[in-house]
Amino acid sequence: MMGERGRVYICLIVRMWCPPGLDAPERTWHSEVEHIPSGQRWHFYSLEEMLAFLATPESLLSEGPILPRDDSGPEPPR
Repeated sequence: MMGERGRVYICLIVRMWCPPGLDAPERTWHSEVEHIPSGQRWHFYSLEEMLAFLATPESLLSEGPILPRDDSGPEPPR
């Protein structure tokens, strides 16, 4: 989405959590990225996956679906 003076603006929420019961180094981070304007969400089961996704913001600017919505992952703690 174009902002003022031709700037590109992408509004996301990133949620991160560790499932209970695991101690480091077995602990794994889960995350969810939500695109605020569309409500589309993506779940990730490692920080590396999430960071790779966020490293290519151009995919969030495309028309139509970016990636299939994945609601099958664990829900973040509220």
